[in-house]
Amino acid sequence: MPRQRAPKVQDLAPERAGALRAERRAAIIEAAKNVFTRDGLDKASMRTIAKQADCTTGAIYPYFQGKEEIYGAVL
Repeated sequence: MPRQRAPKVQDLAPERAGALRAERRAAIIEAAKNVFTRDGLDKASMRTIAKQADCTTGAIYPYFQGKEEIYGAVL
């Protein structure tokens, strides 16, 4: 059975869109925390973080400009 895609934020009611953005951002931060703990900042990559968060790297950039910014959010 094909995996169901998450709805696009712009297609949702404003309050639901805000909640979905917060959930996605939290999932990225949690995934990054695991990657940074395992690999360290220098060896971590956006691709590895995206894979751990079960998303694409392109899905991370609306929330964070790079791994250093994610690292700051993890701290």
